[in-house]
Amino acid sequence: MMYRDRTDAGRRLVQQLRERITALDGEETVVLGVAPGGLVVAREVALAIRAPLDVVVALRLPAPGYDDLGIGGVAIGGTARLDERTIAMLGVGPEYVAETVRAVTAEVELLTSRYRSGRPPVALGGRRVVVVDDGAQTRYRSRAAVGAARAAGAREVIFAVPVAASDVLDALAVEADAVVCDQVPERHCGIGAYYARSELPRLEELRAMLSRGTIPPFTPGGRRRTPTAELR
Repeated sequence: MMYRDRTDAGRRLVQQLRERITALDGEETVVLGVAPGGLVVAREVALAIRAPLDVVVALRLPAPGYDDLGIGGVAIGGTARLDERTIAMLGVGPEYVAETVRAVTAEVELLTSRYRSGRPPVALGGRRVVVVDDGAQTRYRSRAAVGAARAAGAREVIFAVPVAASDVLDALAVEADAVVCDQVPERHCGIGAYYARSELPRLEELRAMLSRGTIPPFTPGGRRRTPTAELR
């Protein structure tokens, strides 16, 4: 099944989330979009359940000498998940791994700052967090994103994605409290193959999504104040 675009995928994913997760709506839930493409999907989820929207950046750790091969993933805060089997197979040393994690972490921090454009992060402590991507082909980048939410104090982390390979979902089931996926094809292709319109949003569009995609901050034990800005 092909989605018209990432907005369409987000709306379909909401249906799966509502069927799988109880009490999804409410101010105790935060939606994190894995930039860039996952943020478009995540915005539709946040709109539907009226939850704050924020961004999480997760990048692949490149293998030495292989442009298209990764040895893990890194997300905000330096949260890393390593592909120990590939590292051992390639004979990658701990010095390279540590140096690459530091370099990619710096890139993650820079990209996060650019996406937020001075906007403070949404607090995750004690809240349910739904991490949303537009597709999941490699388990380590997605696991790093989930791990980053956990490290930020989330009490529960749900990973939600329109389309993913079954082995990736199995790996994420160990990392997240729940995994929700709209479709799991027998033979997974590149993410773009599942979108009729697969072009990624520009930086300015992502910033606009974040600036409009918030509701008032959640205060444990308190009540939500009157919204000062609507999601749309």
